[in-house]
Amino acid sequence: MKKYILPLLGTLCIMFMGCNKASQSMTSDEALQAFQNQVNSFTELVKSYEANPSDSLLAVVEYEYECFVDSALSIMEQVPNSEANYTILKEIYYSLTTEQKTRAFACVDIDKLEEKKLLKLYTAYTNLLKTDVGQTYIDFVSYTPQGDSVHISQYIGLSDWTLIDFWASWCRPCRESMPALKQLYTEANGKLTIVGVSLDNDKEKWLGSFQTLDMPWTHVSDLKGWDAECAQLYGVNSIPCTVLLNKAGEIVARSASIEEMKKIILQ
Repeated sequence: MKKYILPLLGTLCIMFMGCNKASQSMTSDEALQAFQNQVNSFTELVKSYEANPSDSLLAVVEYEYECFVDSALSIMEQVPNSEANYTILKEIYYSLTTEQKTRAFACVDIDKLEEKKLLKLYTAYTNLLKTDVGQTYIDFVSYTPQGDSVHISQYIGLSDWTLIDFWASWCRPCRESMPALKQLYTEANGKLTIVGVSLDNDKEKWLGSFQTLDMPWTHVSDLKGWDAECAQLYGVNSIPCTVLLNKAGEIVARSASIEEMKKIILQ
């Protein structure tokens, strides 16, 4: 199951078969109720999958989740700047693409985000825009396992491509992706520099993890977890998160699959 489905359980959820759009006219309370109803429907679908997992039902769950997000955004667009939209935004933000976040923030009053305790999300969004594909990388400082401070700029241009890999020892998807990433690193044959940026808090777990996984590239961390300066600068709100740079330091891909990165690097 994709990583963005499970966090919704126990909060809010939705299922609109065929990606039906929201009603064209509703109040703020009606919008929130519509969202809640859809949340409950999607939760039931996920429970069905968990009770009887299968590839075919998983495909349905994943498709309906995409419909859920699209429908939630449609609801927000029907009631711009309403109270309902702050609740919906909070619940779906971490599952949205950059383009979807732009749609969502267009439906709320930016000046009220601090009052609604959502200013942190907007800051993450604006930082994401600054470090999206087509932008130039932003330099940051982190620390080696020996405690030495280093700038990410020290690694840009050492090879044709630089990959900033945000991960953590406790992140199962991160660990599961390492064999494929190591294979890409080997196949790149010197064309790729990888800097693993850990969002760990525990130094021993961080050190033990990349040694156990045999990750033969540079590793840095400020051991501040999600509060790491670099994570804030790059608008990272889920991991693994990768940022691929060309030799000039331009961002050419963000959170791309291994196969997608392989096509770019080995072209």
